[in-house]
Amino acid sequence: MIRFIENIGDYFSQHFFNEDFPRKVFDKAGYVTQKKDDDGQAIENHVSTINSKVAPLREKYFRFKNEYLNIQRTKDRVKLTHDFHNELLKILDYKNGIQEYESPVYLNDNEEVIPVRYQYHKGDRPYLFIMEMKAMIKEGDDEPEGIYDQIYQKEEWEKVFPEGWKDVQIKPDIINEALTELFILSEDERPEYLIMLAAPKIFLIHYEKWKYDSFLLFDLEELFTESQVATNRDYLSLFYALLSKPQFISDTDSILQILEEDAHKSMYGVTQALKNSVVFAVESLANEAIHYKLKTAKDIDEKRVIEALMASDTFARELKDECLTFVYRLLFLFYAESREDLEILPVKDSVYQKGYSLEMLRDLEMVPLTTDSSRNGHFFSESLWKLFNYLHKGQENENGFTMKPLDSPLFDNSAMEHLHGVQFRNYSFRKSYSDFPFLKEPEKKEEEGSLMQTLELTNWVVFMKACWPIRDSLLPKR
Repeated sequence: MIRFIENIGDYFSQHFFNEDFPRKVFDKAGYVTQKKDDDGQAIENHVSTINSKVAPLREKYFRFKNEYLNIQRTKDRVKLTHDFHNELLKILDYKNGIQEYESPVYLNDNEEVIPVRYQYHKGDRPYLFIMEMKAMIKEGDDEPEGIYDQIYQKEEWEKVFPEGWKDVQIKPDIINEALTELFILSEDERPEYLIMLAAPKIFLIHYEKWKYDSFLLFDLEELFTESQVATNRDYLSLFYALLSKPQFISDTDSILQILEEDAHKSMYGVTQALKNSVVFAVESLANEAIHYKLKTAKDIDEKRVIEALMASDTFARELKDECLTFVYRLLFLFYAESREDLEILPVKDSVYQKGYSLEMLRDLEMVPLTTDSSRNGHFFSESLWKLFNYLHKGQENENGFTMKPLDSPLFDNSAMEHLHGVQFRNYSFRKSYSDFPFLKEPEKKEEEGSLMQTLELTNWVVFMKACWPIRDSLLPKR
């Protein structure tokens, strides 16, 4: 996985920001990536050319870092960092004669200024701002101050900021507050994107995502380390493609904007597939619940009561709500099992793995249910009802596993008025979840996305809110 880019706050969904991300970027940038012709001879292409263009920055960076660590005065370090940023901006094709800091953002009748180094427009509106802050170079065990910690102090920047700024205040002086102030300006004043230089770190921020603490964070040191490996050489081109002036300032949409649109489409596709599978699961479980109630009715009178209930819209609505809750439980459990770090479930315990783990559903999905007992037995649902109870009340077992109770009513079995005590036949229960995208055969898993990626993509709460309206269109089939 790419290490020199941190996808902070899921700027791109994890489903989209994966090993295939460089190819997506190069495709959108229109880069020719073929390196050999049909005869096996090396040919010129965009990626090789850009790699050669960016590669010299490595030596310049480490020379800058060495010099930086050997000087003490902050104002000298700020000037040295500023000069290295010049070299970086040249590589990214931003240095084209534009005077730096000639277009800052003034606030409060020009008495306060936000130090914007460069402004670039598309049409009549600002599109990209470039700013800079002090270097984020680690010294010893001390982590450098970051974008949420640093403060602009004019005396530290006197060798960088214009002399004409002597009578203005840098406000807000706390950098993250300055960015927030920028992004709440009107459309004709605020930028769409902002690049914050803090060698070796570079922040790429979209104005809408800043309020969610979501951005891309590039690390030059990591880039130069990774790209030393031959298979990662093209990371230099990936770096250029995402940050260079041509990708932002052109007659077409920026690559970043196009990628964000593709990520959104991908998110919608995965979420829609999951919604459809939830609808099918709820219908199947509701029908199976009615089957169980009719089959276990003690006498003809009890059967008639159940049949009368089936004609009731209230019963239908309550039953589908409970089935939807049951499905939510399953989705939550799949998510919890994929996130061992949350320590919700004892996923490494052998007793749990063999008797309760939902991971076994993936394995059992391919096992044929050939005998009457395997088809019509209730192993799946009996195990799940026990697991739900453990999650609600907790479980301590000397010969098994221990679980802490969840502080949530989601797993309270007694709250299930109509499903309480209902058991689902193995074959019917397996059919109900067979459409879940993360249980597809291996060749389709990547296309659909794993459950963990899906839920992190949509956010668990957001997904539940998105799915809940389907209950109004679900009725158990009679």
